[in-house]
Amino acid sequence: MEVAEHSSKRAFAPKRIDGTIGARRPGSRDASRGPCCAQGMATLRRLPRLFTKYPIYFVTACTYNRRCILAGPEVHESFVEFALRGPDHGVWIGRYVVMPDHVHLFAGFGPESISLSSWQKSFKNTISKTLRTARFSAPHWEMGFFDHFIRSQESYEQKWSKVRENPVRAGLVRSADEWPYAGEVFELWRH
Repeated sequence: MEVAEHSSKRAFAPKRIDGTIGARRPGSRDASRGPCCAQGMATLRRLPRLFTKYPIYFVTACTYNRRCILAGPEVHESFVEFALRGPDHGVWIGRYVVMPDHVHLFAGFGPESISLSSWQKSFKNTISKTLRTARFSAPHWEMGFFDHFIRSQESYEQKWSKVRENPVRAGLVRSADEWPYAGEVFELWRH
């Protein structure tokens, strides 16, 4: 994939071989896989500065080749234990959904926290250790991850309303409340 020419004044946009710029074309091979899972997609730079001391990110990480290896009690337990240790590093995990082949979560970062990239690397390593113990061969994860800066409680609620229904849309349960691998570790927004 080529990268569109840009000046420092214009936003970065990936340019595809077919000449389109920006989001995937509807119906393209990767359109249903989500932004974290597109192979060969140019990496967007993270914002150099945020104007808040406590940013909240919506994060998605996908398994390698969308292998269905995550939705199980061992991985879920490992995820929750990892999340509970997060405040030691200035990171709080809010709501989350662990799907068979990807994870959606909201992560709040404090002013003295580790970086989002460092945290994500630690997260993937922790879950990979659990997967190796369960005899799932590596690689476990796609390179990189998708993140979106949450700007308001409304945005948080809208994203959560959509992702909490993933198990239902995937035909895994009839109601989102039935999915055992979802929840909230820390409350990131006061209602």
